[in-house]
Amino acid sequence: MQIIRQLLALIMIVALGYYLYIFAMGRTGTDNKLTPNTNGTITIIGTVSSNQSECNTGKCFLTIKNGKTDISVIYNTGDEGFCGNETAATVGRSIAPNTQVKVYGYYSFENKQNSIRTCTNPSYYIETI
Repeated sequence: MQIIRQLLALIMIVALGYYLYIFAMGRTGTDNKLTPNTNGTITIIGTVSSNQSECNTGKCFLTIKNGKTDISVIYNTGDEGFCGNETAATVGRSIAPNTQVKVYGYYSFENKQNSIRTCTNPSYYIETI
């Protein structure tokens, strides 16, 4: 009887571990919403996977990998209007893929996509590390 209880306990532990693993895996990738500061800002460190630096017809942005999460860092709004942070725009334009960066800016989560904007405040930044 004790062996049956031990086997049932072991099965329950394995099942719980499997459930937690599946739950954690389901929350990674672009569906993984980041947690910003109370003022809506966020600081992240990641590796640049691409740089969309031609923004004549739209936004200029970096795509950054932070673990398994993709984050768009919009450093120039293109046709949307004037970017009030020329320093971040200049740095963003110059960054090549596979560069590790630290970014501080305004966070949003729309259409299951993490985005950080650096245009709206001169204290926001993109720096290579």
